[in-house]
Amino acid sequence: MTIWLQPEDELNTIIHRIQATSDAEVTLVVPGEGGVLRDPVAWGTVAQYAERFGKQVMVDTEDPVVRELVLKAGLSVAGEELAAAAGEKEDHDKASRTRTMVERLSVVLLIAAACLALIYFALPKVTLIVTPAVAPFQHVLNFPLAGLEAAQALEVELTLVRRTPATGQKVLGTAHAVGEVVLINQKAESVLVPRGTVVSTASETPFQITTDVEVPGVETQYFMGIPVGIQAGQAVAPIKAVAPGSAGNVAEGRVVYIAGFDLDVRNPEPTRGGADTVLQVSSEDDLARARHMVERDAEQAILSKLSEELTGSPYKLLSGTLEIELEWEGHTPLGEETEDVFAAAKVRGRGYALDEGQLAREVEQGLAAVLPPDHILLPHTLQLGDVELGMASTGPFLQLTVEGTSRAVVRAEEVADRIAGSAVADLGSIAEDMPAVGALHVVDYAGEYLPRLKRLLSIEVQEPVL
Repeated sequence: MTIWLQPEDELNTIIHRIQATSDAEVTLVVPGEGGVLRDPVAWGTVAQYAERFGKQVMVDTEDPVVRELVLKAGLSVAGEELAAAAGEKEDHDKASRTRTMVERLSVVLLIAAACLALIYFALPKVTLIVTPAVAPFQHVLNFPLAGLEAAQALEVELTLVRRTPATGQKVLGTAHAVGEVVLINQKAESVLVPRGTVVSTASETPFQITTDVEVPGVETQYFMGIPVGIQAGQAVAPIKAVAPGSAGNVAEGRVVYIAGFDLDVRNPEPTRGGADTVLQVSSEDDLARARHMVERDAEQAILSKLSEELTGSPYKLLSGTLEIELEWEGHTPLGEETEDVFAAAKVRGRGYALDEGQLAREVEQGLAAVLPPDHILLPHTLQLGDVELGMASTGPFLQLTVEGTSRAVVRAEEVADRIAGSAVADLGSIAEDMPAVGALHVVDYAGEYLPRLKRLLSIEVQEPVL
């Protein structure tokens, strides 16, 4: 197959056309001006690819320079053109030979430059591993809660009731004591004592006379018609205790006063029949105990409710911010008959919850302002310490203690400037002299000195392992 080449054809195009043909024998027809084909490297490359593709390449050209280059590359030249080329070569004048030599010299120089460039870029680089210097830190950071994205204000409300057994006792009378008293009149005239008149003991236990009673006046006593003495008028009256209960059961002779009459009064026998029952009632101690239970359990109840609301969210309650308010709503009245005493209050809880992931990100941003400008944080070393809630004139703020480690920022250019041409044995002392560098070592390099050309140094920064 014959392939007609053009002066503007590039080497890659010629090789591709040779590869694309299916014939084993290929004739390349080169125009009068060979262009890139006057490059001896080009024909050597064509010969290599022809052999690789299994092609027999013959070049048909009138250009004597191209013929010579083709023959040196080991390729065939068309026979009729080769004879003409020999005659034409003898007829060349001195100027043509000079021009040819100049062209050849140019080609040689280009080849030499290409080889030098190839050697330069093909030389292997020396890999240098730089481990940055590290420094531990501890800082106290303040974050206004109003502007902290990681903080969420919380408020919940619930009614809390607590009960405790009643321990108070109340004695309640169930039956009235009854009895009789003797009314004694020391006056000459009789006295009518109406029902309801109150008589009492010296300790003021009251009774009421339950029927109207007439007490006669004083009588003169005679013997054989002769007056021998005077006897006071007496009358017996039934009585009943005013209040029910055993307090109305008094011994004989204890009822000694009568209200509203100038009479003497005595009970000749004890009163009887008064009875009591003991009731279980609320006391002040019971109520105080119930209220204490509400105050004791209020915080835990609020925490439980907040925990329910935060379930499934990334937020966790910041316990130091929790505030509890109680508003009493009711309780068992004092002295009321009951088995247990209750106290109820409306409980309000307010506080803040934190998203620890978001907080860590905001802490990293805050640390950027306090770490040295030539250091950056190693995020995996960051530890959040004590969290406290403070109050300023602008509002509440979060005070957070953080610890961790930062590493120096290493600039590869500075390292390359410092170590180029240095002895490998001196890398340890060089690292000590560079504040940003913790350690230096080379990889798979047997030389005693590093290259002087920075282009031949490959600087790799390796994160410190902590």
